[in-house]
Amino acid sequence: MRIKSFLKIAVIAVAIMFIIITFSPLTSTNAVNTHNVQAVTLTSDSGTRTPIKHVINIYLENHSFDNLFGIYPFDNYTANASISANLSTPLNLLSNKTARNMLTEIPTGTFYTKDPHEGYVSYHLDFNHGKLNGFLNGSGAQGLTYYSAAQEAPQWDIAEQYGLADNFYAPCLSESAPHHLYYVAGYSPIINDYGPPPYIPYSQSIFGELSRYNISYGVYLNNTEYRCASWNFLYGHSHYSSHLQSWNTFLNQTANGTLPSVSYFFSQGTGKSMGPPNNILNGEMLLLYVINAVERSPLWNSTAIFITYDGFGGYYDQVVPPVMDNLQLGLRIPLMVISPYAKEDYISSTQMLVTSILGFIDYNWGMPALNKMVDDSYLPLDFFNFSQGRQPIQFSPSAGFPVPSNIHFNLVTDTSKDNYSGLFPMKPQIPLSSLGYNRTGSSSVNLSSLGVGILNKNEHGYTPFFESIGFYSILVVLEIAIAAAIITRYRRR
Repeated sequence: MRIKSFLKIAVIAVAIMFIIITFSPLTSTNAVNTHNVQAVTLTSDSGTRTPIKHVINIYLENHSFDNLFGIYPFDNYTANASISANLSTPLNLLSNKTARNMLTEIPTGTFYTKDPHEGYVSYHLDFNHGKLNGFLNGSGAQGLTYYSAAQEAPQWDIAEQYGLADNFYAPCLSESAPHHLYYVAGYSPIINDYGPPPYIPYSQSIFGELSRYNISYGVYLNNTEYRCASWNFLYGHSHYSSHLQSWNTFLNQTANGTLPSVSYFFSQGTGKSMGPPNNILNGEMLLLYVINAVERSPLWNSTAIFITYDGFGGYYDQVVPPVMDNLQLGLRIPLMVISPYAKEDYISSTQMLVTSILGFIDYNWGMPALNKMVDDSYLPLDFFNFSQGRQPIQFSPSAGFPVPSNIHFNLVTDTSKDNYSGLFPMKPQIPLSSLGYNRTGSSSVNLSSLGVGILNKNEHGYTPFFESIGFYSILVVLEIAIAAAIITRYRRR
């Protein structure tokens, strides 16, 4: 009798769990706290605060600022030393000989290193309570390296012609997954590369905010089946799968002027993301191809491109990262800003991280700050001179730039004879002496100072019951109980 009663209870419990799974809502009822905030009324005819109607975010992988721009704009090989000598110099290894002597310059013809040891523990060993002297015990000797113009000339030319940030930080001392979540949601419920769950409710991401305010967006992957953390960690994303598009769609929409207002272009999972141990030339080739496509499109006059990396990847950087909103930021990473309104040869020393880009999107389209971190983040406004537009700059294959014939080019493997130093520096589009602004600067404007309000004041991760530890614990108990009941009944026979 006891066995039958227990089995009945087990069957009822399983039925209840089935109902919960079947009718579980996309988000928990208290997962989002919007506080009835409203969009800011805009006076611009374009529906934006600035002439920018299209923001394109390009996400690369795993390099620190000093690893890629450590000796920018110095070049041993250049034939244009007079130009190079007059370019703006960021805070880098050129002003810190002690740090530079501790590192190894990657030799000409080599475009990769071994992958530094990645992970929460390794990166905290690197950091060593702010001493930045633990790389040999953490990420390893391969993290104590830097590239020169021999490999980096294409990116250095982009920085020279447009803008570069030297005070831009990874959002945390950890791996890619939490960085991806800060990139699209301004916070992360995880500290390392695991999950989901926990998820971030779609409504708490920038995509949810854009949907709420009827602003178009697209997420572009080479392979739409790729499990991109920025998308797959968002609970409920399957209802918005039409926004998940291919690189080919991105190029077609760019060419015909139908690209959505906000675009996220991901290179991860392709061998073209610049992440070690991949050859970084493949990533530079991809970058040049995409930039050229945008600059020759009808969208150029209304576009801003933000190019950054998903973390420092275990590579050394000399600047001790600050603490913001009780969060220890990760080491510096590059940020480049391309636009007809981007200042030429500009170095921004505004303290920023990826939430600053979210803040710019909110600012430009008159939306409230996505969350408190976004509200407090300084905006990259000093990059722009909105009173003067510039003509596009094509990075031409005929001039020696490694621009592939199509976006799906075969990966380059043998670069032993390649030296791109001769491509840097380019002739400035506007003579440096004729620029009507300082070529270095910073900004202290954030959304908090503008009083736009906060959309999500209580962001937190969400784990559906059927993916929780409690659910699996119940299943295990039920399985044990049913097995015990069957064994007991069998023995009684």
